[in-house]
Amino acid sequence: KAQPKIENYQGGEVSAQEVLLKFRHPAPVAVSQAQRDLDADKIHVVGGPGGAYAFHSRSKNVAAMLNVLSKRGDLIYAEPNYIVRGAATPNDPSFTQLWGLKNTGQTVSGAAGTPGADIHATSAWDMSTSSTNTVIAVLDSGIEYTHPDISANVWSAPAAFGVNIGGAIVTCGAGTHGFNVLTSACDPMDDNGHGTHVSGIIGAVGNNGVGVTGVNWTARMMGVKFLDSTFTGTVAGAINAVEFAIQANAAFANSATPINVRVLNMSWGGLGFSQAFADEINKANANNMLLVAAAGNRNLDNDVNPYYPSSYNVPNIVAVASTDSNDNRTSWSDYGASTVHLAAPGENIYSTMLGGGYMFLNGTSMSAAYVSGAAQLVLSKCSLDTAGLKNDLLNNVDALAAWSGLTTTAGRLNVDKAIRACGAGGFTISASPSSRLVAAGSSTTYDVTVTAAGGFAGTVILSAGGLPQNAAASFSPSSINGSGSSTLTISVPTGASGPFTVTITGASGSVSDSTTASLFVDAGPPSVVSVSPSSGNGTSQTFNFAVSDPDGSGDIAGIHVLINSSVSGTNACWMYYNQASNALWLANNDTSNWNQIVLGSAGTVQNSQCSVNGGAASVTNSGNTLTLALPITFTSTFSGTQTIYVDATDNAGLDTGYRTMGTWTVGAGGGTPDFTISATPGSQTVAAGSSAQYAVTIAPINNFGGAVTLTAAGLPSGATAAFNPASISGSGSTTLTLNTSSTTSPGSYTISITGASGTLSHSASVTLTVNTAGPPAVSVNPSSGSGMSQTFNFVASDVSGANAVSGINILFNSYFGGTNACWMYYDHPSNTLWMASDDASNWSAVSLGSSGSLQNSQCSVNGGAVSVTVSGNNLTLTIPIVFTSAFTGTRTVFLRALDNAGLDSGYQAKGTWVVQ
Repeated sequence: KAQPKIENYQGGEVSAQEVLLKFRHPAPVAVSQAQRDLDADKIHVVGGPGGAYAFHSRSKNVAAMLNVLSKRGDLIYAEPNYIVRGAATPNDPSFTQLWGLKNTGQTVSGAAGTPGADIHATSAWDMSTSSTNTVIAVLDSGIEYTHPDISANVWSAPAAFGVNIGGAIVTCGAGTHGFNVLTSACDPMDDNGHGTHVSGIIGAVGNNGVGVTGVNWTARMMGVKFLDSTFTGTVAGAINAVEFAIQANAAFANSATPINVRVLNMSWGGLGFSQAFADEINKANANNMLLVAAAGNRNLDNDVNPYYPSSYNVPNIVAVASTDSNDNRTSWSDYGASTVHLAAPGENIYSTMLGGGYMFLNGTSMSAAYVSGAAQLVLSKCSLDTAGLKNDLLNNVDALAAWSGLTTTAGRLNVDKAIRACGAGGFTISASPSSRLVAAGSSTTYDVTVTAAGGFAGTVILSAGGLPQNAAASFSPSSINGSGSSTLTISVPTGASGPFTVTITGASGSVSDSTTASLFVDAGPPSVVSVSPSSGNGTSQTFNFAVSDPDGSGDIAGIHVLINSSVSGTNACWMYYNQASNALWLANNDTSNWNQIVLGSAGTVQNSQCSVNGGAASVTNSGNTLTLALPITFTSTFSGTQTIYVDATDNAGLDTGYRTMGTWTVGAGGGTPDFTISATPGSQTVAAGSSAQYAVTIAPINNFGGAVTLTAAGLPSGATAAFNPASISGSGSTTLTLNTSSTTSPGSYTISITGASGTLSHSASVTLTVNTAGPPAVSVNPSSGSGMSQTFNFVASDVSGANAVSGINILFNSYFGGTNACWMYYDHPSNTLWMASDDASNWSAVSLGSSGSLQNSQCSVNGGAVSVTVSGNNLTLTIPIVFTSAFTGTRTVFLRALDNAGLDSGYQAKGTWVVQ
């Protein structure tokens, strides 16, 4: 498979013209609309069924794709498909000693090592040398499974089995050794060498008089190849690799030969956070799998500069840094007091290589492999779940002064301690359900369970993080002794919206465990916009029912339509449309039964009052509005004036209640053919020089079939109108585009849209508001003051609305310059805050509301406390900033804002702040 094409997005490498997205309800209409919006030529599922989708565009780059998707309300997330690369650095073949397993002080690179600066494998082997009761999946460039020092320890499928990876159903034969994501074939042969090298560290055959030995003398290693021959891959590929391990494990779970995949080695990484990958890692956690990841080889603090997957805040990740043979941090190893867990040997590591050979390599890739091998060895002796296995490894390191403040444990792997202590006991924490949908201004609950292991009887104190701003969490009870359950209640304030990942943590002294749950906050209830036509007469009519939701049209769960002389479903034309299934139900006369048809399919549903042709029914989504078009034929027994009632419900269960939206007289009026005209939305606001679009709908009355010619009047000076198509026969919709010019005068204009067919003529009115074109205006509150910390509100106002603001630059300094400054940039489409390094040569990023912080020598920002609100024309960015003592003095606050039209306010001095 060809190497992925790469483009740069916000300083990171991503797969060109490709994004990953997940629908709240992946109905075909939602996927089809996204395909049109993105001009997508390729769409495929990532991971297993129900997962994310990868969309590739013919014409749009990643930034443009994400900008289009940011306007949709039916997505849980949309993100780039980040590129990941291996964590290994160039090898040095002059070193020939295996010090990582047993360090006797041998000379390494001209300097003596320190005796005992190793993982203490030889002592652990007194307890166990074998781990054939579990399988470790090596997610990498593959495994040379024919290597004479590896082949006996490579997993072989005990029977043929099937998997569904990325939408492709693949059958792997008995005796196969894993999977190649790049070719969708069951052959993980290595063509780079990196995967073979880390596999040798984990499980090269021991005590066989050949080559080297792994941490495990005997093992079962599954190859899952997703990195190509240049050691490059994508997040989508990594998701599919994890998914294969999960599905292969499940395929044999209830067989006579279960394979028990428990550890996944991930000796690679990249810079971009992916919600899709985080979801897949959580799925692996639900399947009792520990993921061991390289911390990275950049000599950077991962607390500030995350490196994924090791930096994901999930319970089943172990992030590993690198030591040298003297137990010091290797000069190139990443570190992180709160994000990197422990260290392991990573410099001058001798292991297996392609062609049946051996080679020295350096990197946290090698360090991760040592920890993965240690996890497997522990499992050969003790039956632990994922949380227990992780705690056993981390609670039994060798504490080292050189590692204080560099990892969460301040220590180096000691497999001997871990395997001897693994029966000492602890606890795990879980939450049910895994996700909740709640309306803003209300509350929801999760059941939290603490399960003791190994005789644990301590008191576990519960806490929750990652909540929406100003949300409150409470546990009942707040602590649990040993094992037990608690109810977590989360109260969400009004105004909150969007997806959140809640981290639930239990702590008992030095022992802790955590789990995550998804929380989706619904911004508000839907509303019924219109019924067109809202009045008329006849025995048949195509009605357009329009409803709207502040979270986007994808959040509308369903629409009830009731046509009757009163609010009663008995002897009525009573229907329900469900968006997730794209199906319409019609109640029978006494409402005891409902008949169903899928929109767009042949057939009808009917009762004694009415019938609906499913093949002619349709639904359209546009922004926040869903329009349901139903061709209804009434029976002669239903004659008379009937009221049209409409009720809409969203995915949070919020309900409009039945609203009276019009009347229709069945069988009266002589049956004269006629039509109605309507237009949505009712009003639009644009900057001079921009354009606005309206959907204009012609609905027939009494089998009207004439050609309707459309015109628009009341346009401001310099503006033009165009209909596409210019006329409609019988029924249908057209798009009216109003183009203003830079000379169009600001003001509010009533546009009259007229449809004419012979002597028939009807009109509908819409409003167009034109604002003066210009860049966003900026301000800051407070605009003056003093202190070492302050929460600032930075406001950008755009005449075309707050969502037209694409980004805000914020600069604190004594002069206009980004060097040695507190300099930040907020990108609105991706909801990401960036901070410049001291010399302004590098930028670090954090997603708003997520854990993690940004910092340089002048200031720091907690990403979890940063928020943005949109109201009318104003976008308000709230940032709590902590200044450093080195930045004392009077600082000017410079602000700059940009909009989607490319208009730029330029940097403006909007305040001063005295850091003291």
